[in-house]
Amino acid sequence: MGKLTPALLCALAAPVLYLVVNLVAIQAAAHPAGPPPAVEDPSNDWMLGSLERELASARVWAFSIAFVLAAEAAFLGAVDGWLNRRPSVARIVPRAVVGVGYLLTLALAIEANPTSSLWELNDDSALDRLVPAWHFPALVAVGVVTLVAVAGWLVGVGRGRS
Repeated sequence: MGKLTPALLCALAAPVLYLVVNLVAIQAAAHPAGPPPAVEDPSNDWMLGSLERELASARVWAFSIAFVLAAEAAFLGAVDGWLNRRPSVARIVPRAVVGVGYLLTLALAIEANPTSSLWELNDDSALDRLVPAWHFPALVAVGVVTLVAVAGWLVGVGRGRS
């Protein structure tokens, strides 16, 4: 793999940023005011157990989605190294296809984030109501920064970077 540009490095950081934003939001949803006190009512204990299962499921989905994004980001970096010695059009077209695929996967991951009820069997997931208000805008910001980074990477390639 050749020398990575700052734009490509920023695009490659998207899975890590995505994972951090989700894990912080999940932790905030789990204990918005600190750890829960000891519960003596059995019905509350059952409800807390259900919430803990949703939190564990959201963490697993966050890591799984971040792993898929990381694999695509690694492929994006590999394409950058493999195609550096090709003619201009042969460099830009494969990179554009892979870059657009990466951005579409990131957009899908942002829309169907691990705290949404999409990942639960029922529509009564409590996580979508418990996550902080900054969660979805932060995910969108990760997507916008990645979009700008990929576009900058493609513009840099189009200018004849070798």
